[in-house]
Amino acid sequence: MRSSINSDELKKARLSKLIYQKELAEMLGISNKQYSLKETGISEFTRREISLLAKYLELSLEDVSIIFLDDFLHLRNN
Repeated sequence: MRSSINSDELKKARLSKLIYQKELAEMLGISNKQYSLKETGISEFTRREISLLAKYLELSLEDVSIIFLDDFLHLRNN
């Protein structure tokens, strides 16, 4: 089951900070494989990880909403 995440927007935010998946995985305290599965939507990020992503990638509340909530809210309303 794929989680609802805007993978393209998360990747774009990560690359805009010139951070590789491996580096971000280390910051989150997870393996590179775990991070890759989460960024592609195969596994879900925890609330703690989302909070850390927002901090490390300097995401605004709107960015977090676009990456993590918009698809979820859209699916829930349909």
